[in-house]
Amino acid sequence: MNKNIIDILYPDYKEKMLQRYNILNEIKMNNNIGRRKLSNILNLNERLIRNETEKLFQMNLIIIEQVGMNITKEGIAVLEEANDFIKHLYSHEELSNKIKNLLGIKKVIISNGSIYESNGRLELAKVSSNYFLKNIKNNMIIGITGGSTIGQTIENIQTNKSFSNIVVVPVRGSLMGSVKNQANILAVKLAEKLNSKYANFYLPDDFDLDNLKDISKLPEVQKTLDLINHLDLLVFGIGDALKMANRRLLSEDEKELLIENNAVAEAFGNYFDINGNIVLKSKSIGISLEQFLNVKDVIAIAGDDEKEKAIIAISEVRKDITLIITEECAKKIIELKDSDI
Repeated sequence: MNKNIIDILYPDYKEKMLQRYNILNEIKMNNNIGRRKLSNILNLNERLIRNETEKLFQMNLIIIEQVGMNITKEGIAVLEEANDFIKHLYSHEELSNKIKNLLGIKKVIISNGSIYESNGRLELAKVSSNYFLKNIKNNMIIGITGGSTIGQTIENIQTNKSFSNIVVVPVRGSLMGSVKNQANILAVKLAEKLNSKYANFYLPDDFDLDNLKDISKLPEVQKTLDLINHLDLLVFGIGDALKMANRRLLSEDEKELLIENNAVAEAFGNYFDINGNIVLKSKSIGISLEQFLNVKDVIAIAGDDEKEKAIIAISEVRKDITLIITEECAKKIIELKDSDI
């Protein structure tokens, strides 16, 4: 069927279908499960869980008793029949491989739809947080940048495990803008989610580097800078060059230089053109480009808010990255590559 008559008439049918499938599957995996526990596992509110389980009960797919909920034989049969369909519906393997080959990078993971669709940002955050949790272990030093995409990813992390020997490190100084998405604040939030430790970095990103020699002697600053030098994993958002130039309060002359040289991406105080060449190196405290290139493992996360050129640029800077993007962003990257940019 054409793209989408179903999408037009029932835009959230995929989300609803996956939601109900996940509820039924969790009931199968957990005998006598209660609504509250199910709500916590799936990160869905109890009212929605109550409505959905009532529908499943009416369809004879589950039984609801005082001790909790259990799946019926009919429910098991429906799950088995739905498995392949759900995998097909949500499989982006072909698209992921195409982006991976086009950019020449290590791994690409794609979330459904667009950040401009209902729950699109949440979907990207869930995919990112799930991948993150699968790739961490105790004794790691994990670096994170700030930004709303990273913030929402951290917000969606759900785990009962304790990673008491992990240290979370903010790798950039603070910026103008929303305080809740500053790297420092997000480092604390992530550490709380993981029951781990964290380091502080309370210097502004545009801190006068002429003073760094003295400031870096302070014990807390020295400790954080040393941790940045030994990161096992870095999770960062990809920034558009001009938007980041405004946020980082670059001068008008510097902005003009970015425009004249077709800068499209910013990362770690460096501004790049689409081929990954440095256009401008600004004053910035925190992780350097050299340190970024030496981190053992990196995860880059971006939506489809005009980030495709920036993504292409960063993929030229470092090839062995894991890129997590939306389906719409992947399609825009292909369009750009097909047009030879």
